[in-house]
Amino acid sequence: MAKLRALYEKHREIILYVFFGGLTTAVNALVYGGFYFLLLRALGDKNAALTANTVAWVTSVAFAYVTNKLFVFSRKSWAAKVLRRELPSFVGVRLLSFAIDQGLLFLFIDTWKSGILAWVEPQLHWPAERLSVWYDLCVKLPIMVIVLALNYIFSKFVIFKTTPPLRGTPPEEGNAGGME
Repeated sequence: MAKLRALYEKHREIILYVFFGGLTTAVNALVYGGFYFLLLRALGDKNAALTANTVAWVTSVAFAYVTNKLFVFSRKSWAAKVLRRELPSFVGVRLLSFAIDQGLLFLFIDTWKSGILAWVEPQLHWPAERLSVWYDLCVKLPIMVIVLALNYIFSKFVIFKTTPPLRGTPPEEGNAGGME
């Protein structure tokens, strides 16, 4: 048990980041499903998917910000000065990673998919429709890992970075230079 505890302590930040990332994904899925199936579909909104996805994205980014701030990177300050620095950076990085996600999906699915499947299909002898679904999933998984890694790197080294206080001055509020 002591070895497990030591391993957890050594990799605590990454373990918590992945754990809360999973919870963020669950929040996104639940909010999306709730808005899509219960509210928007019941009201007959023909843009149900896009509207539900937007609400789910905003909700999950807010959830991710709070959990990353408090639990992963242990930043406790809610001072306006701190929020003005962290929040736009966090949302900006999430928008950037969303654009990278969309761009890679477009590249691998909309641009290269037909050529790749035309080459792979004869070797596997799978029905084209089934192969297409598996291809989309196989493309999405590594892209998710790339996005997760980018979000972590930006969160750790840009948004919630720890900088030492200037000599002779107290640590800036919200910065863990001297542990808040």
